Amino acid sequence: MRLGLEKEASQKFTDISTRIKIIDDNIETLNELYKKNAFATCTTRVDEIIRSNYAYFLENSIRYNEKEKEKMSKEYEYRFEDYKKKKKDRSILDKLKDKEYSEFLHEQDKEEQDFLDELSLNMYYKDLNKEDEIEYFEDNEDKKEEEENEDR
Repeated sequence: MRLGLEKEASQKFTDISTRIKIIDDNIETLNELYKKNAFATCTTRVDEIIRSNYAYFLENSIRYNEKEKEKMSKEYEYRFEDYKKKKKDRSILDKLKDKEYSEFLHEQDKEEQDFLDELSLNMYYKDLNKEDEIEYFEDNEDKKEEEENEDR
């Protein structure tokens, strides 16, 4: 029984493999025919297109290149103008910053000088007040001593 099944399986395998070989052969022949026909028709078509439209293709490529060059030159000019504007704006901003910074420094110096002036005035008045206090204190002490002397 087992032997019969093996023979049947091998027979089916050989049938399938022969069918596959036939299909492969047919595919190969079809491919060869297609390549021959496609190559022949394709080359004639390309040759005809090249002959009839070479000038058109050439003219279009020249126009395209000119348009691209023009587009690139416009873009370059725009970028260059934009660069010049930004550079000018930066220089103006730098000048303004320098001016504002110098004004800020001037204001700061002025405030510092005012503070120092005020401080020196305060010190002067403080010294003056101390002298007055000392004189007042000395005067008061003298008066107290005189009163004490009188009381004795």
